Amino acid sequence: MSNVVINPYKFGVAADVRYITKWTLTDPSDLVVKLWNPTGTISNSYDVDWGDSSEDTGVTTADKTHTYASTGTYEVKITGQFAGLQMGRASAADRNKLVEFSNWGTTQINGLYQMFYYCINMVYAATDAPDLTNLTATNGTQLRQTFQHTASVTMDLSGWTNTGNITASMYITFANMTNLETLNLTGWDLSNITSMQNALSTTGNPTTGCTFTLPSLTLTSCTDFRDCFINAKINTIDVSGWTLKTSGIDCTNMFYSIDAKTGGTITLDLSTWNNTSGIIKMYQFFRSSPD
Repeated sequence: MSNVVINPYKFGVAADVRYITKWTLTDPSDLVVKLWNPTGTISNSYDVDWGDSSEDTGVTTADKTHTYASTGTYEVKITGQFAGLQMGRASAADRNKLVEFSNWGTTQINGLYQMFYYCINMVYAATDAPDLTNLTATNGTQLRQTFQHTASVTMDLSGWTNTGNITASMYITFANMTNLETLNLTGWDLSNITSMQNALSTTGNPTTGCTFTLPSLTLTSCTDFRDCFINAKINTIDVSGWTLKTSGIDCTNMFYSIDAKTGGTITLDLSTWNNTSGIIKMYQFFRSSPD
């Protein structure tokens, strides 16, 4: 048995330590993949397997580029410290190439801001969680526009830890995710978020709706819930047990025109919300128009 080598990435022997994405190239005149990093204070020191039998080692610079020889789908695997992606900096053509986010690995990402912004072909398939202990990039602690307009169907993010490091804005974080059928944020600490404006607007599969599992969120710094769920397509929704800030909360249009799908009706129980006396604006707070 001395010659047997165990692959730690198979058979559940160990968690995969690599940051893994998949990219599809369809245009023979554009065979470039660029790993757009966040701006500001970031840290890179990684090796990258580009999925075409070529590798780069010891990468420390930002925005690493690779050119492929032919069209196809390539799995890009990064080992070591990688600052993460900020696809909001990329062109639409570059964003369209990203088709799957597969694994976070063990890197300490430096920012969440616009990470997968408008990656309209990208499916979120990761089952592990990011390391959020070193969010040093410009706007890096914001979850602003992180998943906006991605093609994800299922997003169970309940295993994320250190979410208390997420601060300030969750503006349109999950907005316009029109394939989404499940979103689970159970266990998240959002005590340092100040805005959830449009965070889930127009989100949910237009036929089946989305099962929103968002219980017991601590939102003791958030004053802006305007349009948070406006036009969301809902199968079921759990927003029970939210703890709100004690003053100055604007809930204008928060649940305006939410839409019940799969032939059901929406049960929206807010009776367990804490600190509701802090709400100062509720104009058109709830207006449902189920099919």
